[in-house]
Amino acid sequence: MEITVLPNPPAIATISSGDNVFCDVASINTTISVSSNTTGLNNFQWYKGGALVGTGTSLNVTPSMGPGNYRFQATNISNGCVSVSNSVPIFIDSCGGDDCTIIETVTNTSSLTDCGEITLSGTYTGSPNGEVWDVIGASTNNYSMNGNILTGKPGNYTIAYNVSYN
Repeated sequence: MEITVLPNPPAIATISSGDNVFCDVASINTTISVSSNTTGLNNFQWYKGGALVGTGTSLNVTPSMGPGNYRFQATNISNGCVSVSNSVPIFIDSCGGDDCTIIETVTNTSSLTDCGEITLSGTYTGSPNGEVWDVIGASTNNYSMNGNILTGKPGNYTIAYNVSYN
């Protein structure tokens, strides 16, 4: 008997309007959406940390929800498989006073590309000092990195894309 196990479709969360860095909590106004690259999934549930904060294909993040890491979990109701999206962080940066202008955007567009492989990709605006990929929470014994490809054992991987500016 031969059994073939196929990977779940990638679950990708992206900022569809607004930003992810704000000068104060009262300024938070962002919509995070399920990427158009996310196919074959439904029953979307949005989380901030471990708390359920919404359902549907998009989440409007408001001042009452505050800064934090937002992600969605989606279930393929035809087979019961569950996929967890990348985390979209919403930050507060006091900017040193009343004059605060944030003009740069950073997006993590990493995706599951093959069985056990995640292609790390991201975009940014402006001229950063550097960029770093971090795998959070997974033991380094469970995965390996070769360029922008992470190969790992089955599990949940949190991938952070950090871009630094002056």
